[in-house]
Amino acid sequence: MNPKKLPLGLSLIAFLGAVSIDAQTVKRTNPYDLRFTVKPPYTVAVNNVEFGFTSGSVIKKFRCILQSNNGLDKRTVDCVSPAKFDNLINNGYYFKVEGLDAQNRLHNQKYYHFTVNAGGNVQTPPPVVVAPKPPVVVAPPPVVVAPPPVVVQPPPVVVTPPVSQEELANLGFSNPVTNPVLGQNRTFNVGPGQEYTSPDTVPWASLVAGDAVNIFHSETPYKIKLCLRGQGTLAKPIVINGVTDSLGRRPKFDFNGAKTASGCNLGGSNNIFNLASQYSLESYGGIIIKPGANDPYLYKPKFITIQNLELGGAAYGNTFQSLDGTTKTYGDSAGIWIQPSDDITLVNNVIYDNAFGVFTMAKNGLLGEACVRTRVRNNRIYGNGRVNNWFDHNLYIQSASPIIEGNYIGQTRAGSAGSSYKSRSSGEIFRYNYVVSSARAIDLVYSEDQNQGIAIESNYGTDYVYGNIIVNDCSSGRCATNPIHYGGDNLGEQENVANVFNPTSKYRQHLFFFNNTVINNAKSTEMYRVQMFDLSLKETTVYAWNNIFHNEGTSNFHWVEFAGNVNFVGPNLVSGKNPLTAQGSVASNFSLINSQNIILGNANFSNFNSGNYKLASDSSAINKGITIPQNVLNGIGAFNFGVISESNYTPQLGSNGMINRVNNGLIDLGAFEY
Repeated sequence: MNPKKLPLGLSLIAFLGAVSIDAQTVKRTNPYDLRFTVKPPYTVAVNNVEFGFTSGSVIKKFRCILQSNNGLDKRTVDCVSPAKFDNLINNGYYFKVEGLDAQNRLHNQKYYHFTVNAGGNVQTPPPVVVAPKPPVVVAPPPVVVAPPPVVVQPPPVVVTPPVSQEELANLGFSNPVTNPVLGQNRTFNVGPGQEYTSPDTVPWASLVAGDAVNIFHSETPYKIKLCLRGQGTLAKPIVINGVTDSLGRRPKFDFNGAKTASGCNLGGSNNIFNLASQYSLESYGGIIIKPGANDPYLYKPKFITIQNLELGGAAYGNTFQSLDGTTKTYGDSAGIWIQPSDDITLVNNVIYDNAFGVFTMAKNGLLGEACVRTRVRNNRIYGNGRVNNWFDHNLYIQSASPIIEGNYIGQTRAGSAGSSYKSRSSGEIFRYNYVVSSARAIDLVYSEDQNQGIAIESNYGTDYVYGNIIVNDCSSGRCATNPIHYGGDNLGEQENVANVFNPTSKYRQHLFFFNNTVINNAKSTEMYRVQMFDLSLKETTVYAWNNIFHNEGTSNFHWVEFAGNVNFVGPNLVSGKNPLTAQGSVASNFSLINSQNIILGNANFSNFNSGNYKLASDSSAINKGITIPQNVLNGIGAFNFGVISESNYTPQLGSNGMINRVNNGLIDLGAFEY
């Protein structure tokens, strides 16, 4: 077989085509509904486009936002369907339509990405722009010290805060030295010898676009709980920045025994917490991002970046001092708790010893009450959870179109039963992470409270997991029988019976899984069975290529538990013990497709016993990979914010951060290039 050709067959191509067909033709009667009826192709060969859309009865008007990736063409207009846009430039574009009621309240919104390639080299704005604004400079707040040159990250895009040069320089280092940033509006410096000696009196509740707060390392941990409600913009995010010492030690927040910052309630419209309400949320986390007590319905914090901090102590049963002066107790709280919001980015933080490390909220069914485009990058998150409790996890992400990349996600707290990573999201990209399995390593399930929000996004049920190291090692004292879970959970799953299970809510069903290195190390006395994929439904499908699956030990290994399909659309290396098909006995409920693409060989890692899963010179994985199919690239690019080509990065061994992946023209299997 030629390793550079993909034996796709019709199933993979037909699936990606079916996504757009379903999104355009399925009729719904939800009064808050908003959907596209007409969309341009992903690549447009002319300089004009047309969008059609329809809505439920509550939505009375529409607002259209169109912006090029380079910021030269930006338009915001009240619009009707069909909405036509002329004089486009040759560039990538982001389009959003917002559905408003008669009082101009936002109830739903839809996004689309496309590229204009009309020939020539047109790079000037159109001659007429509605509500013209100065060009947006896609650049972060300037940093004080210019970093050394590093590998270039994929191009910045228009729906997430840009990556700073300092952050680029820090890719690949778990404890980089970080510097102050200069806010584009105001700058607050906090710490020993600074303008603010404590974070307590920083006006957290009134931060606005372009504000930056630099928190300097202190030998004594900060005993302050923080809060945020502001709305940054793409060009002017609100940045909370940790400034390390010369050894790369981050400023540390110990939330056990901390007090809520007085800057959280500044009075009037700038109060974040309503202390008279039992739902004030003051006890929900060490850092809480939420609307203020007096903000209108569907108000969302936006474009906030939290970076370079060490956060711990918001564990179940620990206490803090409330703004009312009383001592209160944490419940299932988080190091960072995020209520419905847009474009929140967490970078290079260390988060441990909380009930949840990171929690993002989705509630009440509407996308306006969910997190959107959450990004978690290059963090080290481990040791969170609650003893004898399986509901609290290191990360619990409920978001439309999240990107989780470059993180070290370790095991949860000893004695807890939660997952290392759990998600109820749409169009998820999970890439370049190093994950150590707890009860599960990766748990991607249905959107529980968002039947009319996340669950009706056009990219719901299509997810991408690639470039990761996933370690399920029973010799660590804890491991999973089902390390990778995909589909649904508490509504039930297909059991080992002939009767087909159909859930009452839509489960996630299509997982694209490539260039991962998966390690299972289990003796039968430690874990009698290990299923590679725990798939919830008979029709749930994993599309797998370019992976290494290494199974070490005497456990009984299977590809699936009772149900689902693994379609080996390209080469996959099985090293060590070759799994059986399924634990279940009802053959009609599961299948292995294109199993001829399984390569039996030796991964031959550099040093398996020490956890070095890079390839040695005689590995069977070298030069056996294929390029990513273009239709998969189109799906990733259209549904998420980011320009994706090949696997551009690799995770750090046993740490957070990403490093550049360089190949000689032939891709290796797994997360690393030799």
